[in-house]
Amino acid sequence: MARVVDRVADEFGDVDVLVCNVIRVNIVAPGFVPTAANAGAQQQAMIDETGARTPLGRVAGTEDVAAAIVAYASDLTRHVTGGYTAVDGGLSGT
Repeated sequence: MARVVDRVADEFGDVDVLVCNVIRVNIVAPGFVPTAANAGAQQQAMIDETGARTPLGRVAGTEDVAAAIVAYASDLTRHVTGGYTAVDGGLSGT
């Protein structure tokens, strides 16, 4: 997926959109996030197990994923394209 975002960012990075803005392409890749869609009898066990294996000691919440998306959409990252952010508390790096 990272190669795809690099390619798309490279293709569209020079395309002028609305005078001065350019298209930025970034990925937010959430890890396990408990939601109503994946709720079930074993959800708490999965939350506990995944949280215990995660370097930050907990699973991500929907607000953690939303914060990463808001950051990419904001002017704070206006010079970032081709970025890949795993919102998994460091689990993918272990």
